Amino acid sequence: GLSIFFVDIADRRQAQAELLEMSTALGNAVEGIARLDIQGNYIALNRAYAEALGYEQAEMIGMAWVHTIHPDDRPALEVAYQRMMAEGKADVEVRAIRKNGSTFYKEVVLVAAYDWYDQFIGHHCFTRDITERKSAEEALRQQAERERLMAGLARLSAGIAHRIRQSLDLEAILNTTASEVRQFLDADRVVIYRCQSDRYRTVMAESAKPSYPSILGLQAQDDLFEQRYPLYQRGQNIVIDDSLQLKKFEEFQACLAQRQVRAFLSVPILHGNDLWGTLVAHQCSGPRHWETYEIGLLEQLAVQVAIAIQQSELYRQVQQLNANLEVQVQERTTQLQQAVHYEATLKRITDSVRDSLDEDQILQNAVQELALGLDVGGCDAGIYDLQQQTSTIRYEYIRFGIPTSKGRLIQMQDYPDLYNQILQVDYFQFCRTYSSQMRPLRKQHTALVCPIVDDQGVMGDLWLFKMAQDAFNEQEIRLVQQVANQCAIAIRQARLYQATQAQVIALEELNQLKDDFLSTVSH
Repeated sequence: GLSIFFVDIADRRQAQAELLEMSTALGNAVEGIARLDIQGNYIALNRAYAEALGYEQAEMIGMAWVHTIHPDDRPALEVAYQRMMAEGKADVEVRAIRKNGSTFYKEVVLVAAYDWYDQFIGHHCFTRDITERKSAEEALRQQAERERLMAGLARLSAGIAHRIRQSLDLEAILNTTASEVRQFLDADRVVIYRCQSDRYRTVMAESAKPSYPSILGLQAQDDLFEQRYPLYQRGQNIVIDDSLQLKKFEEFQACLAQRQVRAFLSVPILHGNDLWGTLVAHQCSGPRHWETYEIGLLEQLAVQVAIAIQQSELYRQVQQLNANLEVQVQERTTQLQQAVHYEATLKRITDSVRDSLDEDQILQNAVQELALGLDVGGCDAGIYDLQQQTSTIRYEYIRFGIPTSKGRLIQMQDYPDLYNQILQVDYFQFCRTYSSQMRPLRKQHTALVCPIVDDQGVMGDLWLFKMAQDAFNEQEIRLVQQVANQCAIAIRQARLYQATQAQVIALEELNQLKDDFLSTVSH
């Protein structure tokens, strides 16, 4: 059948009317007008638009719009384009590139274009040359900048001097001085050298315009500086308005050219009678006559920097002494705190040994106290059967997700080096050598092994695990040894008690048999 569709074009007609009105207004103002497709290529433009860019109209058909915009301004144009897509219209100021490579400023108005079905088909571009306005704005800006610099001379000098007196951070002082001097002088680069000797010096601070290479950190070594060194020591400045005029100093001229320096102003920074360094201004773009007030400014600031150096050196010495003292106090405090903590842990274990004859309770409490007291990943105790040459992990306290090893039976013959050392009553620590095979530990760790021994021999061992590569220190090892001694006492007491109890029971049974026998005989 026949289908009929109706499209409301009222809004589209209004937009087209606004576009026609805008085109007429801009056209009367001799503006450039162009139409571009979705890809940003020209599909139509008026003669004024082409002439402004130095092209014939036919040359520009199919040309990419972006090729006529200065590369530095393309991001701003992209932002405006996205705003046009969202709002229907946007404006922006950019630099355009003519066919001959020259540039000019233009104001651009972007208007989105749609077909009758509301499909985006490109955009309209309306332009106006604003180079004269931009030039006038730049001239006014430069004049205002000159007035600002002249008015701020005294304020700048006083401000830097004040900050130097208030701050003890030498690096910050040098960087601030270099930055503010460069901005005030409008120089291309300002650096502060630190002189290690009459031939060696290093660039300690720098402020440079982005268009010139940085020399921060440069370590210079040359005979030329050795020639200038005595002049600096006497407090003399070196002022060069144009390095190309140094006909008699070709080597110095070549050195300046290597760093793209055309004009050069350098004043010494004296620390007492010693030359600490130099404060240097570079003009790289061309020759420059250094004004008397500019030289005077650098001289004043060099004196202030020398004061800051002295203050910073004294402060550094005091800070170093304080830091060393603080570290010593902190280390001693930590040691005392650990000693008190370990003493309390040992006391609790000793008390449990004295108050109980239950071997299981005492050893379980011991491994728990050690694990928590030393803040390690785990602690376990193995009990030996020397006749069977086995060790059974009977007690453990584990943390941080360590898998259990309780009940594991270990054959000593499988690890002869390890158990020979333990049976020689020697503690040791290692990383993963045996423990990864004997205990299911998956993460990197350090293990400490300490024998449980008394005067009758080795009865077992204590194992402790740290979850990193940290070694056990002397205090920790001493505590573990003391706990191992208490465990040995507990085991020996418990076994002696068990043996005594067994004898008592056996004696009671014997007495009972005796009584039964006598009773039988008497009857």
